[in-house]
Amino acid sequence: MSEKRSLLRAKDQVVLIKKELTYGIDSTPSHANAVQFSKIEINATIEKEQRENVNGRLGHQGAFTVGEKIEITGTVYLTGSGVAGNAPNYGLLLEMCAHAVEVKEGLSVTYTPTDVDLASGTVYWRSGAVQHKATGVRGSVEFTLDPKKVPVANFKLEGIYSDPELVDAPISGVDFTVIENPIAINFKSSSLIFFNEVNPIAYSLSFNPGIAMSYRDLIGYQGVDLTDRKGDIKIKLETTDRGYIETLARAKNNDYGNFAFEFGSEAGSMIRFEAEQIQLSDSPKLAYENDIGVFDLTAAIVPKDRNTDYSITFS
Repeated sequence: MSEKRSLLRAKDQVVLIKKELTYGIDSTPSHANAVQFSKIEINATIEKEQRENVNGRLGHQGAFTVGEKIEITGTVYLTGSGVAGNAPNYGLLLEMCAHAVEVKEGLSVTYTPTDVDLASGTVYWRSGAVQHKATGVRGSVEFTLDPKKVPVANFKLEGIYSDPELVDAPISGVDFTVIENPIAINFKSSSLIFFNEVNPIAYSLSFNPGIAMSYRDLIGYQGVDLTDRKGDIKIKLETTDRGYIETLARAKNNDYGNFAFEFGSEAGSMIRFEAEQIQLSDSPKLAYENDIGVFDLTAAIVPKDRNTDYSITFS
């Protein structure tokens, strides 16, 4: 009789994530720690070194495994918790991407960049009976905030490899019904400030904290660490004759400005991105969309002090 086997189905995937008390030590997440992704990919990266001997013949000689790690990429809908002062379902992921969190009970949860006391998590990925675990998981995040679309957070994570296993008991008790429905970004739901201009006409917007993480497998250490952070904002703005002149002058003179973007109108659903100081970092690129002039702009986030680059507030 052939051995019983089951297919891996995309919709069978469940991801459990729990904060680690000690870096790299399995925090044993359960159904209560399930995070809802709209897209998820997990890949085991096996690093190999080729055998190269002089042996009197051509051809491959085989390879040695010299390292392994887990890579996870995933997308979540950018939503609030539904209750002001409560973190969103994916809040731990933001912490694992080098963010500190400040909770004001009943009011707000704010994430700001940090370079000390970095959080990490243990991830259990389940698909059918397969469970693959990664510990010491950290990574980076980027936010896509385009109009007439649902805003999303895109995560790239890395962690310490463990061999996958078959687990007979299914994960039960996961309840995603408490997660808020996402709010599409449009004229009614959002507001924007860019270089002190209120609600300029924007065709696209992305916010990248610029977090750089490095997986290191060395003598005496294995793990994922923050190495740099250089955030930027990419925006496509409609321009006018006066706007054309002002934008080029702003770029030429290295002017500083501010940035704020907010969407949602009810308590528990509002999300605000804010950067106190930004500066155009590339030459403004003029193009035409539907015969209307637009600038493609990149603005560097320039912190005034350590870890003051920006804030992301859920209220």
